[in-house]
Amino acid sequence: MSVGIGTDQVPVFMKCMWVVAWVAHIVMSVQWIRNARLSKLWPAIGVASGLGSFLILIILPVAMFIQLLLVLPCVLLSFWLIKFHWAKPV
Repeated sequence: MSVGIGTDQVPVFMKCMWVVAWVAHIVMSVQWIRNARLSKLWPAIGVASGLGSFLILIILPVAMFIQLLLVLPCVLLSFWLIKFHWAKPV
């Protein structure tokens, strides 16, 4: 993401989508650690911006290796975070 933000090959909307995805991911992670559920809006925003950020594979196909290697652990954690924040409190 930091390399993509610094280049002119990535459109501005994509850069903004990355920032929104990371902010949502960080907020959901912190609240998960605190064992506090957020509103369903946070996971929805995170999912939408996260899926949209994969459009970079269409714009820059060479980014596929970087996406799979560096972003895959975050994607797997995000599945757990979405499950946690969408679940009803026990």
